Amino acid sequence: MKSSFPQRRPILFVVLLFLVILVTFVLAGAVTSLLKLPTVAILLMALPVLTLIAILLLSRWHWWREVGFRLPPHLRYLWFFTVALLPVILNSAFTGIGYPGIGPLLFFLGLALLVGFVEETYFRGMMLRALLKHGPWQAVIITSLLFGPLHLLNAGAGANLAATLLQVVNAFAIGMMFAALALRTQTILPLIVIHGLMDFFGYLAVSTVETTSLSTLVYVITAGEIIIYIAYSLILMHQVKSQAFSAELESTSMPPLAHEELA
Repeated sequence: MKSSFPQRRPILFVVLLFLVILVTFVLAGAVTSLLKLPTVAILLMALPVLTLIAILLLSRWHWWREVGFRLPPHLRYLWFFTVALLPVILNSAFTGIGYPGIGPLLFFLGLALLVGFVEETYFRGMMLRALLKHGPWQAVIITSLLFGPLHLLNAGAGANLAATLLQVVNAFAIGMMFAALALRTQTILPLIVIHGLMDFFGYLAVSTVETTSLSTLVYVITAGEIIIYIAYSLILMHQVKSQAFSAELESTSMPPLAHEELA
């Protein structure tokens, strides 16, 4: 059976996917700036394009199940995602929640879920899947290293630079945790929802970090988050065996997302 391009050239495939994301957002940002549109227009232009590309790729190579669009093998696996809810809780607790009205509320919810779908499908779905050929640890680290710096685009969209750099480091840690969860639980569906909720509450925040000098409290809280996310990632990854990823190579075009530890 002829192998697919992502299996033959996983690194190149991941680089191309990352460039697609980067170019799409840069072009959307350029159009938004040229036409003097609201910043949200960047997402409204870029996300549908990236969603369409993801759907085409997943359908073309029949990847939906392989990249994690499936239920976990056991419902008890859902408990693994409780720690991943921490960013949602902290965002709502420390920034506050506003009520913009039912119309904007539904708009922000739909937009946030679309962001969750795109970022999880690309990073914890297709990219992570392709890189498993080089081993689970390499796949987790590389996708996280790509996911973190991607948030530098927020600075180009007018966000505070210091806050953006802090978000980059935090995004790397969250990326590690999400990737480890995808491998351990064999699904990205809860991650899409959790990611969407993170952004949703971020959109509804009534107070955000906009000053040029971030408070000591923000640094302490974020440092604590990063330590927790990375520590949890390490715990999850210790439950993943590298050799297990070759078990289904003959039956699928890509290696399996995760495995159950042998007794």
